[in-house]
Amino acid sequence: MYFPESAAIVEDHDHLQEIVERVDERLAIIFASSPLRPTDFACVIDADENQVVAVFELLAERDLLSRIEMVECALCDTLSPAADFRRAIEDEDDFECSSCGRNIHRRTQPTILYRMSDAVLARPKPETNDDSARNTSNSATYAFQRSGQYWTLAFQGVTRHLRETLGIVFIANLLAKPDRDISVVELKAGQAGINPVVLTGSSGEMLDDDARKEYQQRIQDIQEELDDARTNSDLARIEKLEGDQESLKTELRKAIGLGGRSRASNDVEKARTSVTNAISRAIESISEKHPDLGRHLTKSISTGITCRYASEPGIEWIL
Repeated sequence: MYFPESAAIVEDHDHLQEIVERVDERLAIIFASSPLRPTDFACVIDADENQVVAVFELLAERDLLSRIEMVECALCDTLSPAADFRRAIEDEDDFECSSCGRNIHRRTQPTILYRMSDAVLARPKPETNDDSARNTSNSATYAFQRSGQYWTLAFQGVTRHLRETLGIVFIANLLAKPDRDISVVELKAGQAGINPVVLTGSSGEMLDDDARKEYQQRIQDIQEELDDARTNSDLARIEKLEGDQESLKTELRKAIGLGGRSRASNDVEKARTSVTNAISRAIESISEKHPDLGRHLTKSISTGITCRYASEPGIEWIL
């Protein structure tokens, strides 16, 4: 490990060795004293947020990190010192975000973040021949990667983390296949885990027994995942799985006629509307957090019965 403070933690808490090593590796390639959000940090290293907080607290006890209280703007995510916010509330004044000017609600709860001191940042950085570490140290100039329930979006040196949506998944699929026309049927079916042939009702195909069984098996698989999420009180995962399951049930009901007989359907137009709207909403959300990336995606992605991402020279996505 790079930091002796990390090694000391492992000596006292050997059960934390794996997570401490991952935190240590990431901290070793940080060069700025920007606030560290445990949620975002956990996404980047693909770890549990509670474990990251536990390690951060132990590192704070050893003065490698310092704890800071901040309030966050719900609109643009700009952070402000909690002390300034409290003074304004005590004086019965409004407290505006320094970036977008929006009033921060007086009931907003401060967020605990962490920061590396200048002295710690001044320590010599480790050398590495690992390609993934080099990508991370370069802030992954162009990245569109899933990290648990969040996605890490990096573009032109700026990185943001957004919660997963259906539209973000569609965009990632387009980025993975640049300069190719991809049918909305393929995008939608791939997201649901269904063979694209099942959704090609416009060709007059009927929903045969194999296709129906594939729908039902996928619904059953989602139900098992849903039961697990409910057991663990994973609200975000529950919401996503319930939406996926309901979408599949709706498609299955539409494809089956009276008495359980399969019927022809024209799903292409419905898929076009669904995919187009999802991508549009995702780009709007991305634009709020990362305007430059939002503009790039708006210019480069075209939607319709087929969708396409037009690549630009010099942009190579890490997916």
